[in-house]
Amino acid sequence: SLGSDHWPTLTTIDNVEPNPGIFIPSRRWNLNKADWDAFTQFCYTKSDCLASITSYQEFLQLIEEACLAAIPQYKPNSRRVMNYWWNRECELALKDRIETLARYKSNKNVFTYSEMKRACAKAKRVFKQAKRSSWKAYCSTLNRSTPIKDIWKQIKTIRNARQARTTLKEGDWCQEFLEKLAPSWAPIQPLNQ
Repeated sequence: SLGSDHWPTLTTIDNVEPNPGIFIPSRRWNLNKADWDAFTQFCYTKSDCLASITSYQEFLQLIEEACLAAIPQYKPNSRRVMNYWWNRECELALKDRIETLARYKSNKNVFTYSEMKRACAKAKRVFKQAKRSSWKAYCSTLNRSTPIKDIWKQIKTIRNARQARTTLKEGDWCQEFLEKLAPSWAPIQPLNQ
């Protein structure tokens, strides 16, 4: 128990195991705009259903219904986030590349091929130059008083690192974790060792 006298508590409802390893995308609830009185009222009106709930999934369904009734959700942002280095010159180079590629596909000959290759090379060069100049501009804003948090945030933006907002349902992994955390048995070593 690693020097602690606290024992982990494992609760099961009717010995029903949820499906292991299933990812469920978590909803993004706007808790700042939640109507907690309506949430409480909804739970009180459904309290008679609590006695008839036989599984954990039904309990979660009841809680989710209460949340849907009283807590607004954040709307997912479906717009694609543009790169930090993207500018008008990049947009024009991309447009030119797409147009020359379409011309080459409709009329395949040596001239349209060389035109397409030239546009692709130009776009690649423009993108690389825009990335480099944007990085130089960012680095020039750094000084000794720049918070490390801001620097790491910018690095994550550059890497396109996004946190996955998914929740893993309970399953076999939970039992394995608890077994490693607090084993149900441990080998007893003889006292003479």
